Amino acid sequence: MSNLEKELDPELKEAAIFGQVVDNFMQSEIGRYILVRAQEMEHQALIKLRKCDPENAGTVRQHQNEADVPAMLVSWLRDAVSDGAKALQILETREQDHEN
Repeated sequence: MSNLEKELDPELKEAAIFGQVVDNFMQSEIGRYILVRAQEMEHQALIKLRKCDPENAGTVRQHQNEADVPAMLVSWLRDAVSDGAKALQILETREQDHEN
């Protein structure tokens, strides 16, 4: 194992653990509630966006922002889970390589 790999191990372990914590949160009652609410808020904002006057740039921007914020929240949570899974995969591969 190179020095760089040794330095990255704590970061990878931290990312793997954090990803699992976020995944557990998303599957909890509170996490599911937040995900559903975020999806509902995004959906409602998109409905308002479709109905608003396209000539009114301020209203268009407002509804775009209302849709973007909950979408970003969900994206951040999913990214954390994905990054954690990738980190775990790297750690497991290194462990297997070390055993051989």
